[in-house]
Amino acid sequence: MFRCLYLIPVALIVGCATPHRTELTLAYVIHVPKEWRAGKEGPGPGESSIGFYVGGYDIGWWEAVERYRKDIDVDDPSLLCVGGWPEEQAGGCAGYSDARRRIEQLIRTFGKQKVSEYLQQFKVGDDD
Repeated sequence: MFRCLYLIPVALIVGCATPHRTELTLAYVIHVPKEWRAGKEGPGPGESSIGFYVGGYDIGWWEAVERYRKDIDVDDPSLLCVGGWPEEQAGGCAGYSDARRRIEQLIRTFGKQKVSEYLQQFKVGDDD
């Protein structure tokens, strides 16, 4: 029994030393805050606050992606203001800040050049 005890520290060291590499992806999961879920009714009959929050989040997320796509060195610490219902506004701000945080994480992991090249695939039409 005591002969196996020396394996525990070795396993911990090897497990901690294994690099955890981030995948180069913009996939995301939306965590809807409590105040916008649990049966809260939206602004119109039969509408859900969750739907408005998620819609705003999506707008904010892709606005941040677009800004970084156009200029990988973008330095705009302000939050994105999304018009609409309070749910949409809250979702837009959250989506924008989450996307900025994710892109900055990707830049630290993969470098500006690789992330910039990756973001170019999200160009829509002739927008430049």
